[in-house]
Amino acid sequence: SSSAVAVARAALAHPGATPAELLRAAREEHGRMGQQGGSGVDLAAACWLEGRCYSYTQASRYAPWQGILRSDANIGAQDDDERAWQQLAQRLDTLMPKKAPEILPFLAHLLGLNPQPHLSERLIYLDAAQLQKQVFAAVRDWVEVSAWQRPLVLFFEDMHWADEASLELIEYLLPTLPMTPLLLLAALRPER
Repeated sequence: SSSAVAVARAALAHPGATPAELLRAAREEHGRMGQQGGSGVDLAAACWLEGRCYSYTQASRYAPWQGILRSDANIGAQDDDERAWQQLAQRLDTLMPKKAPEILPFLAHLLGLNPQPHLSERLIYLDAAQLQKQVFAAVRDWVEVSAWQRPLVLFFEDMHWADEASLELIEYLLPTLPMTPLLLLAALRPER
């Protein structure tokens, strides 16, 4: 696709660049390709969300996904759980009003928010495997609807420090890529 070509051209044109620099270059390159009649998703108009892994978050489930979802829901680093719940609920109500109540507790769980009493019943009877399955399905629904609203680019930085659950979630989403205006980008050191 033209999106992948733009990313590849940016990487080749900027050897030694940081991932953030490559992202900016890919956006610019794709914009030039679009002006020249290129096909595919317009990365300049896409929603770009970034999640970062750190060495100290390897034991934290879904660390890069938390950054991505917080950014999409406009949840600030200083926001308390109540404010985070409000922001997440507002984003989901705007994005998918009928499905929002169904997936809200699972995305809140991904964010590590304390459960709301009226929504916690959806979580307490699930074992770990069932809960992960529901979290994955909620993320898939959120990603797909978001991407159809506006093309979506998810960039994962320093994935060599990613937790296993985050990697499994990315793998779970791979079958949706050919059918959704979604681009997944990951920067990592080759040892992982």
